[in-house]
Amino acid sequence: MTVKQRIVLLHRILLARYAPVGGQAVIEGVMMRSPRMVATAVQRASGEINVQVEPFVSVTKKTKLLSIPVVRGMVGLVETLGLGMRSLSFSASEAVKDEEAQKAAEAAGGLPDGSAPTAGDASPKAPAATAAGATPAAATDGSATTDGSAAPDGSAAPADTRAEPAEEPKGISNWSMGLTMAFSFLLGLAIFFYLPLKLTEWTGVQNGVVFNLIDGAIRLVFFLVYLWAISLWGEMRRLFEYHGAEHKVIHTFEAGEPLDPDHARRFSTLHPRCGTSFLFTVMILSIVVFTFFGRPDDLGERLLRLVGVPLIAGLGFEYIRFSGKHADHPVVNMLAQPGLWLQKITTKEPDTGQLAVACRAMESVLPLSDEDLKDVRMM
Repeated sequence: MTVKQRIVLLHRILLARYAPVGGQAVIEGVMMRSPRMVATAVQRASGEINVQVEPFVSVTKKTKLLSIPVVRGMVGLVETLGLGMRSLSFSASEAVKDEEAQKAAEAAGGLPDGSAPTAGDASPKAPAATAAGATPAAATDGSATTDGSAAPDGSAAPADTRAEPAEEPKGISNWSMGLTMAFSFLLGLAIFFYLPLKLTEWTGVQNGVVFNLIDGAIRLVFFLVYLWAISLWGEMRRLFEYHGAEHKVIHTFEAGEPLDPDHARRFSTLHPRCGTSFLFTVMILSIVVFTFFGRPDDLGERLLRLVGVPLIAGLGFEYIRFSGKHADHPVVNMLAQPGLWLQKITTKEPDTGQLAVACRAMESVLPLSDEDLKDVRMM
């Protein structure tokens, strides 16, 4: 290997290791995000992988004031929630297509799993359109048709009523997405912040420090019970497997290895920048931050604590960001262990197909550039 090739390889590894690349598991798929792109790859029942790619640049890159540490974490959390909901909307629309294809196949006497596509099958074989022009590997020639416009002998054939209809599933509408986000946020505040506060008040403790320690302990127990409860839900296992695939592929990318299932499967399903670790960090930081608020005595003081939630999220973001960069440091590694342990609940070992989906999502948001390293230099 020449000196130039070594420099190029080292540069690639540095870009991969420290660039802010992350992701999220969705319904039968994975969303990946780089500093300039967001891609959601979803596996259809037929095995085809459909990819939706969109350009995305954080508002923190456009407005200097919003790029201040802690503030960028608050803004980034809102952006991440929005992107997550849009990716879930796309994956949900793909799931609806599979359901409709199965019903159409069953009605036509096809295979019960809906995998018997014929001319006019309601399940489109062409990949979903992508904003960046990315074309999934399956059906790259775009030649699949579903309108039954030609009979075997070349003559015109009657239109197939199964193909005409059906409006394309649109996933989650903007207004329902907003309502879902708002409801989820309010429900989270009620369960993980307000309810522990009320339970602590019933203990009658007056000392502010002790009060907040009890409040934080109850909140942490609620969080652990929540993770345990969703792990019992059988249908969540597939999501956790895609979560594991996401982590393995990110590890593969950060190590500078080729993005394919064979290389990805060697890596861990645990990652220090995971959302599970972030939530655990938020639970711990909330104990510290709320200690400064003392013991709330009325409704106004209880509601005042809501002001601290964005601050806690911003601090949690900075900590996860820092721990991701310095994961090899013994102290940082030790502090990260509780979050990694919890990921053993929220991630499972993926199969080859799931790893392939995660690889497709990652490939769709690359390559990175020197511009993407700016944040790294400031860390």
